[in-house]
Amino acid sequence: MLLYRPILAVYQETRDPCVQRWLLRELACPQLHAEPDELLEMVRTCPLVADPHRAIASERLAAEVSLAERNLRLRLTTRDPVRVQGGLWTSQASGRVLVRWMSSHASAGELTRAAASWIGPIALQALGRSSGPARELVLMALGCLGPELALPLLGEEVVSGAAPGAAAVGLSLLDHPASAGALFQAVQARGLEVASAWLGLALSRLGSPETAPRVGRLARSPGVELRVEAARALEGFGSAELPDLLDPLMKERETVVRLHLFTSLARVDAPGGVATVMRLMRPGDHSAVRVAAIKAIRRVGDEEAIAFLDEVLTTGTPIEQAEALEGMVCLAVDPARWLARARQLAGSNHGRSLLVGLLALTVGAPEEASRRIGEILSELPSDRWFLAAYPLRYLKSDQTVPALRRLCPAVAGTDLEEIAVSAMCRHLTEPGAVAGLLELIRPTTREAVVRRILADLARHLTQEQAPEVAAALREKLDPRMPSTHAGPLLIALGALGTPGDLPTLVSFAGSAAVTAAIQGMELLMDPAAGPTLDDLVRVGRPGARDAALVALFRLGLESAGSHLNTLMRAEGGESAVARPLTEMALLVRCSASVSRLALLHRTLTDRAREPSDRGEAIVAELTGAAAGPTALLGAALPATGPGKNLDQVLSRPREGAPAADAGGPLPALGAAARPLPEAALQGSAQDLYRTLGTHLTDLGWQGGTVVKIALPLVLLVVLAVLGVSLGTARQRSVGPAASPGATGLALPPLLRVDGSGRALRPGDVIEGTVVVPVQLATRLPENRIHLVGRLRVVDVQARPENPRSAEYRLALLSGTARIDFPRGRSRVWVETEHSTVVVGPGSVSLDLSSGSLVVTVSRGAARATGPDGSGLTLRTGHRARFRAGRLDGRVELLE
Repeated sequence: MLLYRPILAVYQETRDPCVQRWLLRELACPQLHAEPDELLEMVRTCPLVADPHRAIASERLAAEVSLAERNLRLRLTTRDPVRVQGGLWTSQASGRVLVRWMSSHASAGELTRAAASWIGPIALQALGRSSGPARELVLMALGCLGPELALPLLGEEVVSGAAPGAAAVGLSLLDHPASAGALFQAVQARGLEVASAWLGLALSRLGSPETAPRVGRLARSPGVELRVEAARALEGFGSAELPDLLDPLMKERETVVRLHLFTSLARVDAPGGVATVMRLMRPGDHSAVRVAAIKAIRRVGDEEAIAFLDEVLTTGTPIEQAEALEGMVCLAVDPARWLARARQLAGSNHGRSLLVGLLALTVGAPEEASRRIGEILSELPSDRWFLAAYPLRYLKSDQTVPALRRLCPAVAGTDLEEIAVSAMCRHLTEPGAVAGLLELIRPTTREAVVRRILADLARHLTQEQAPEVAAALREKLDPRMPSTHAGPLLIALGALGTPGDLPTLVSFAGSAAVTAAIQGMELLMDPAAGPTLDDLVRVGRPGARDAALVALFRLGLESAGSHLNTLMRAEGGESAVARPLTEMALLVRCSASVSRLALLHRTLTDRAREPSDRGEAIVAELTGAAAGPTALLGAALPATGPGKNLDQVLSRPREGAPAADAGGPLPALGAAARPLPEAALQGSAQDLYRTLGTHLTDLGWQGGTVVKIALPLVLLVVLAVLGVSLGTARQRSVGPAASPGATGLALPPLLRVDGSGRALRPGDVIEGTVVVPVQLATRLPENRIHLVGRLRVVDVQARPENPRSAEYRLALLSGTARIDFPRGRSRVWVETEHSTVVVGPGSVSLDLSSGSLVVTVSRGAARATGPDGSGLTLRTGHRARFRAGRLDGRVELLE
């Protein structure tokens, strides 16, 4: 945390809202040297600059979500000791194996739908009653609970609600194609100046070819704040869109715009590489801008970038030289190219230069680094001690642990003690390290130091060391000890202990260390803790109550939902449930990738396997909208009054128009389940566009811009609905008696998303960066093909044994394609020059960019066959390379 005090000082002193937003971006991105809980506390408590548009408030919300998720992952990603829980894994299974098992059993969409059916009703009640910060937290929680539940509500809030910034953050968390449409409708309704408070922030997560033209207009705006939004949004776009978006910013002169611009380029692959970044640099740039540019060039990582960093090492300022040296070390450049400069920086009086120089020497010349650090520590105590002690965590030497054991008593009671013990925790396999750390856990040791020792022990201990340390922790625990020391011990015991330690943790439930005892119970992953946690929710203090409530959810216990209901019914319940509800929603995002959430994952998977009509009925009841694709469009259109959605709007008869059926002007729009006759699609798309335009205009939407923005999205979904109905009819006509070679199933298996609404037929070629929804037989299609390259449609056939599924025969001509088929029984055959790959349910990536075919199976299975008919089956976690129909090398097992 000491490393971030300079940033904190600038953050507190600056009066420029755009600069403070940039600092929030820096704090929220993954950091190397700071704990996310400390950064989270900083972000939550630091005062904000007065900002009439509340752009900083939205940025802080986004930073809080990002840091909270990182904090949850870090707290739960401790080493799993040998344990057996619920039949999920055996004593020989590791956390990595368990995560692989979890990833293969349920898709992200299934998990979020299951979570929405569990805690979604509470979230909607809280949203209806809350205001202020509590409402903002609930909106962000909805963003983690899936588009079926959240998209209409977040869309309405961002267009006409009181917390559009939080709703924009929620829409960005949804990562759904319709989210961007809702954002631009909000821009039309509120005005660009007001919407600029959150537009760039949201688009940085929702960048797509469809949103690029709007960002380009922001980049050409005369207002500095709007150009900041454009620069902020760039990190959400790919290499296909970036050249056009960068073009209007190439001559940018405003420092704050260029600061955000370089920060975005440091997180994407800059088109044109080093040359593009250097064209954006100006003589006399502020040091912060030049450092941001160096980070962007470091991201490029090619030989030209390394040559630029080498030049900065010679000609730059001390802070620039330190950044360039760190970049060369991280890019694994030959130490011979930077070692001489590292020695010079390690001997300088500039703080960051000295620190980075010593860190570089620990990599390139460990013996010299050890000698220099020893020389500094032999001086009288000064700030240089900190700069010398920090690199010890990376110095691999037999003298490192002895030096740290001598240093810890010398710096006891100072901030440097925490740095020293954290460094020793990076060398736990060295003799004397664990014993030295356990000796420091005494009643007189500072709380922060004890917490750091035990947290790092839980993270870095090997599985073989865990039982020994857990036994030592049991001996040190005493009910009479202060809660400041008992708390870290309880958390560490939960991380390293066994189910037999549950009574010890429960015995502290009535003490001042109750919150730490709860964290220990959830890390222990023993469902037997449920009754104790239930009691703590009912009678505990607010802090302990929230922790116990979240722990019940993490353990996958159904009582978490009933407790939320009880809290919600109490006076002020909407504020009481807001923060635990947000943490639960963030846990859903992590539940397929963190082994300590296996019990929650199992519960969500079981709920996802329940009959789907139960979940659909819940969503329809909660949103107050008819089930179907049109219910989601309420989020992408201007507000039409309370409780109204697109079905209600389009079914309102025009003045002077003949009476329509109950289904509205477009008979099948509200009843997609009824098959349409094929003649319903004989009219041209222009006629349909004109009909919809007439209805929208008659409803009072006279602004041409609104119609232009909303209509393509409306048209796309209407065509999708019509396509589903027609596809159902055609599938029935094909039936089991149809010829296996029939190719008449052209609609709806593939539908382009470029706004044309044209179904893909055999012979069509898709080119560019495209996401192709497949099998639009569900309201929210999950089957997709993510393409960056060229793909040809060879054939589409109904499967005789199951008319509701199909076989898609495609040819990948160049680039990469990721086939995501989490549901259904359809198959995809992908032909390449090297091999033919058959993909069933699962997620498989195919890459031709290296001159061969690389097949990676993230979930499910795939079979690759050669021209001679020989084949190889790949399963979850496998990667293989094929060339000319043969396996090139060995099958790799992914980490």
